[in-house]
Amino acid sequence: MKFTSKILLGILILVIGELLCSNIILKKEYDKIDKTDIYWTYENVLSQPFKYLKITGGNGTRIAFEQSPKYSVRILQEWKRYHGGEIKAHVTNDTLYIDFDFVPANIYDKFWMKGITAVRIFSPELLSVDGFNTNFEMNKMKQKSINVNITGRSKFELESLVPSLDSLIIA
Repeated sequence: MKFTSKILLGILILVIGELLCSNIILKKEYDKIDKTDIYWTYENVLSQPFKYLKITGGNGTRIAFEQSPKYSVRILQEWKRYHGGEIKAHVTNDTLYIDFDFVPANIYDKFWMKGITAVRIFSPELLSVDGFNTNFEMNKMKQKSINVNITGRSKFELESLVPSLDSLIIA
C-alpha cells in the first residue's frame, strides 16, 4: 500500500470517528431537554407568584402571556445569549414588573426582533395589565374578566378560549 493511500485511509477513519463522536455529544444534549415543555427554548428567569402585571417597553418585539398552573417568566435563550441584561423582571407586592429597554443597534436586529416573542409570562390568573410602549399578547385565556391599560406606542392582542367574557376593560 502506498504512503498516500495510507494517509487518505487515516484521514477517512479520523473523519468518520469525529462524526460519530459529535453525534454522541449532540444526542446527550438532546436527551437533557424536557420534551414535554413546548417552550424549552426559553430560559426560566423568575418563578414567584403574581396577580398584576406592569410592562414598560418592548414594542419592537412581542411579549406573550399564557395561563398556566405554574408562575414563570421566560426569556428566549437566543435573546438572552446576545442581549442578556436588557430585560429586567421582578415581583413586588403581587405585581410583576418587566422593564424592556432595548434599542436595536442595526436594521438586522430590528427585523429579527419583530418576528420573535422574546418574553413569555405564565400565571394561573392575571387580574390586570398595565403596559407602556409594549407589544403584548394574551393567548389561550380561560378567565372571564380582566382589566387592561395599554398606553404609548403599544399593540395589544387577546385570544380567549371563553365564548363570552364577563368584562374586558381596555383603557
